[in-house]
Amino acid sequence: FKGYRTASGCEISEVELGDLTLAAQGIEFYAGTNKLKPTSYKNLDRVCAVMKRCPDAMLNISTSGANARLAKLRACSVYAYFLKKKCITKARMTYDGRGGESGFTNAQGKKVDSRTEFQLR
Repeated sequence: FKGYRTASGCEISEVELGDLTLAAQGIEFYAGTNKLKPTSYKNLDRVCAVMKRCPDAMLNISTSGANARLAKLRACSVYAYFLKKKCITKARMTYDGRGGESGFTNAQGKKVDSRTEFQLR
């Protein structure tokens, strides 16, 4: 099996893992803020669908950018979105932010000031 299997045996396919990566790359914030752009909601909802299907999957949300404080706030915004949508509980998520990184591009090749990643565990 190529993909990810949770402890209970729920399988997340290789295609779905690719979708999670693309969803993360499609997350956008307003410049200099931790406010999600509405264009990000569809991508975040795709993550919700996978996480609802596999209720024992754990998710780490990681955001990188030039500013460590802003990166952590942005990761927290994604975390809060999932809590608000009630698709992932606090017990199943962690988040962190890293600074000192720049020069990212999104899935469309557009320059962006941060990068979000999802890691299943």
